[in-house]
Amino acid sequence: MKILYFVSLIASAGYLLAFLPKLRTRREPVAYWGCWAYLSINAIYWVIFALRYYFMR
Repeated sequence: MKILYFVSLIASAGYLLAFLPKLRTRREPVAYWGCWAYLSINAIYWVIFALRYYFMR
């Protein structure tokens, strides 16, 4: 399960890196903003996880 999780992270980051240079009108807006939302929510989750793991032992 962890492998699929990291594959989805790499895929969403790869999508953003591949399509960032394109004009905003030529991108798929749902996929573009969905990838940003997924990556930002994931970053928030790992910050909370790290804070809870390291400071609330």
